[in-house]
Amino acid sequence: MNRKRPTTRTALAPRGGRSRHGASPSGFTLAQGYLTSAEHAELSRRPRFLTVIQASPDPCLSCTGYCCRARVVINTCDLVRIAAPLGMHPSSFCDLAEAESRNGEPVLIGDTPKHLLLRKAEDDHCVFLMNVDGHRRCGVHPLRPGICRIYPFSYERGQTRYELGWIMCPEKWVLSDDRRDGVLDDVESYEHDRVLDRRVVRAFNARPAEERTAQAFWEHALPAAGKALGMDVSVFTRQRPRARLKPALW
Repeated sequence: MNRKRPTTRTALAPRGGRSRHGASPSGFTLAQGYLTSAEHAELSRRPRFLTVIQASPDPCLSCTGYCCRARVVINTCDLVRIAAPLGMHPSSFCDLAEAESRNGEPVLIGDTPKHLLLRKAEDDHCVFLMNVDGHRRCGVHPLRPGICRIYPFSYERGQTRYELGWIMCPEKWVLSDDRRDGVLDDVESYEHDRVLDRRVVRAFNARPAEERTAQAFWEHALPAAGKALGMDVSVFTRQRPRARLKPALW
């Protein structure tokens, strides 16, 4: 999921505001790419032989996880929100991979720019995608990254448009006014997370190259992001959960 970075930066509204009437507190609006409930109702009244309607309030229910095969760049806020409730070190589900796009703030490991990527399973889908009786569903849906929450909707503010990449949904989305404003709440939260992530990553990147190791990044980023989000990250140690499981059972 790649998207264009903004050409200008304008201050965001304080956290906690709610989106209303199709605009977030900081002025983000959804771009085209969906049907409103009124537009869908109008199309539904037309004779079927004139209009082929393939739209739904929730296309995910008929999907097999097309977008879950995408290269998903996440940020340090996403890491903590997923890892802390699960008691998992982020290195169990995330990789520091070579940056291939302008999406996200690059982490310098040595002098090599890296991105935080959700790991993929052997079938090339996200490691968190589950197969339950033939239904492909996200295993961490309430904790999913911000980019996953707002996909596939592009959004804009002023002259800057933010694209999330190809739309792979099997049907067009139908959004009620409340659902649209809910997506914009997620956009607002995602943009706030990006500001925090830039601060965390740039503080790490300012270190001398010889100190910028992957282990040093985890040790810096997790407490910094956890503190900013008010989340306890003391469960994380250098050992992975699997290595600590057996001693904990005896």
